[in-house]
This record gives sequence, C-alpha cells and structure tokens, in this order.
Amino acid sequence: MKRIILLSLVIGEIACVQAEFLKDSTAELYLRNMYVEQDYRNTHRGDAGPEWGQAFTLRYKSGFTEGIVGFGLDVIGTTVVRLDSGGTTKKNVRDVSRVPGTMFPTKRNGKAENTYSTLDPTFKMRVSKTKLEVGGFLPYNPVLRHNDGRLVPQTFFGQQITSNEFENTTLILGKMEHARGRTSTDRQGLAPTGAGVGVATNKFYYGGVEYKLTDTATVKYYYGNLKDFYKQHFLGANDSFKIGLGKLNVNLYYWHSGSDGKNGSSKGRSQGYTATGYYGNGVTRGKVNNNTYQTYINYQVKNHDIGVGYLVVSGRSNTSYIDQASAYPDIGGTSAPMITQRIIGNFTRAGERSWFTHYTYNFKDWGLPGLRTHINFTKGHGIKSTRGSLKEWERDFSIAYTMQEGFFKGVTLEWRDAVFRSQVAGHLDQTRLYVHYTVPLL
Repeated sequence: MKRIILLSLVIGEIACVQAEFLKDSTAELYLRNMYVEQDYRNTHRGDAGPEWGQAFTLRYKSGFTEGIVGFGLDVIGTTVVRLDSGGTTKKNVRDVSRVPGTMFPTKRNGKAENTYSTLDPTFKMRVSKTKLEVGGFLPYNPVLRHNDGRLVPQTFFGQQITSNEFENTTLILGKMEHARGRTSTDRQGLAPTGAGVGVATNKFYYGGVEYKLTDTATVKYYYGNLKDFYKQHFLGANDSFKIGLGKLNVNLYYWHSGSDGKNGSSKGRSQGYTATGYYGNGVTRGKVNNNTYQTYINYQVKNHDIGVGYLVVSGRSNTSYIDQASAYPDIGGTSAPMITQRIIGNFTRAGERSWFTHYTYNFKDWGLPGLRTHINFTKGHGIKSTRGSLKEWERDFSIAYTMQEGFFKGVTLEWRDAVFRSQVAGHLDQTRLYVHYTVPLL
C-alpha cells in the first residue's frame, strides 16, 4: 500500500512538472515557397537559375519545468523539397545553359539534391531570470548574425547564457563552435571573409551588455573573438524622438577589429588564417585591421518610413564578421551585421564609404490592408584595390501582400528584385518570388 501511495505521489509530481513544461509551449509550421533567378551580367558564369523549392520548418518552444531550476527544450526541424534546379557543377559553365545555384546542396555528380532535412534541438535551463541554452541558434546581434536569404536559415551551434537579473539590463555570454550553411546538412567550422579554403576554427567567444537608459534610449557593448582570426569590440547607441506626427529614430554604431592568434603572424597567414582587404603592393590578404562606423536615421509617420545613413570602413582589411563562403565556397550565405547588408552586397570593403537611403509604404489607408512596398539604394566608393579606388551600388525593391480573409488568410505573396553593379565583384541581377504561410500547432 505504501508503495502504491509513493508511486502515486511520484506520478502526480511528474504530471505537474510536465504540465508546466507543456503549458507555455508553442509550436508552428512555417511554409516557405521560393523561386530565384540570377543573371551574372558581365561574366561567363551564365544563368545560375532558375531555382525553385519548398521548405517546411517546424518550430517548437517548450516552457520550463517547475522548481528553482527549470528545464526546457526547443526544436527546429526543416525539410526542403527541390521543385526545379537543373544543370551540373561538373561541366565548364561555358558549355551549359544553367548550373545549380545557391538553394540546394549538390550531389557527387554535381547535380542538386532532390530533398534534404535537418533537426536541431536546443536544451535550456533557467534559474531566476538567467537562462542557459545549448544546441542550435539563429543569432542576431552586432557581432554575430545568421543568414536567412534562402529556403532555410544558416544555423550556429554552441552555448549561450542570457541574463536579465538587473533592471533594464540584458547580459549575453556565449561560445559558438560550428555553423551549418543554408544549403548544407553538415556542420562546418567558423571563418571570416578572406580565410583560406578549408581553414577555420571552432571557437567564437562573444559577450554583450545592453542597458536601457530610458523607454526609448539604449546603449550597447559587445565583444567577439574568432580564435586565430580576429578580436572585435562594438559600441552602439540608439534613441527615438517624437517629431510632429511621427517618430525619428537615431542609431550610432562602431566596430573595431584587430588580429588574433595565427592571423597576427606571417606563418599563420601563410597557412590561410587571413583576412581580405588591400595592404599595398598588390597584396589583398593579410592581418585583420579595421574600424567601421555606421550612422542611420529614419523617420516614421503614418504609413511612411524613410531613412538615410552612412557607413565608413577604415583600415587595411574589410569589416570583420563570420563568413562561411571563404572557407567553404559551396555553402555560402552569411550576413554582415551592418545596415548596409542588402539582398546581394553588404558594402563593407576596405576603404569603402557608403551612403544609403530607403523608403517603405503601407497601403492600408488606400483600402489595401496587407499590401506594403519597400525600395532602397546604396552606393559605395573609395574601395581600396590593386586597380586603385573602386565603387559599387545596389538597388533593391520589394512588394508583399498578406491575405486578410478567406481560406488563404495569412498567406503572404512577395516579390524582391535586386540590381548590383560592382567594379570589384561584377554585375548581378536577382529576382526572388516567395509564398509564406505559418500554421499554428500549439
């Protein structure tokens, strides 16, 4: 009898714990259908598209178990189905009309995979207002940012602690060890732009503090260290002010990057621990050495949002950030954490000075709720190179509509178009068509 009572108490306690775990859980299935065309205007690479695919992304976030120490589990699972992507990477691009581009992994014969899947659990533990997470991450901070420019996002793997123990203050401390590209099922090491092929590390340490001075003003400091490549300090401040009928937002950001470990020695650089830039006498790879300054203001009033900004890269190397495309050219897909990250370019080359402007409009007052459009233009000049001072520009345009009622309520149709002209990276036109829909499950 005592055993039965004890077993009943244990089962009741487990049920209670599981109830808390599930009570705050959320789950959704995100559907993304995407079509891409790329036209390399001034190279023999040819047309890398069209490519067309369907992605299914399951996102599950649990609550925490009861008690002083709470435990939980988050999961992101993806499945991608190729609908169209012809050609092969095994032939000379001059001999084929199309090659697989940037949406699917390729098989040994150079053709795109028909389907692929990933599953990334993240285990979490909470004590008071401090949370420890171990597993897969989609980071979005001033020293580390994932890319979500194709069917599924680039994913990082490691550990992170987030604490809100102090009022108006957020503390972050983490270590990332690997990343998986947006067109890969494998985990790779971490490297910056300019690293040698296959040269990477599995240690990126970072930390940050964000403090709210007022309801509208925030100051930030972050530190990042990609072992054997670079150390980076970030300072930022943003505030907003009510002006007339609208709101003016002001952002001031600064990044300072210097060499670390093997990047600081000629022997290490000869092994591929390099950065891209211009070091004089025709040398384009060397030590990390740069400062990046960013100023951005935008004004929001009713259905309008207009913004302007300026980005300066000083020093001998490009702005430093994790970029898998250098060490692993076949998987690509990385985002710079600057406002000038566009559909194609990011305007962070050594010596580059870039100004940019954008305009966004929501058509709800025209009797078209759910319709919005955006256009931006970025122009960079002063790029240091073996051919002197170079320049580049990009124009991006997008229009999206979200169904407001009926059977297709919540479905979003989107068109993005980009034109990129660069004296450094060549000319590229790109068109993307999306259909997005999120199905709530919990």
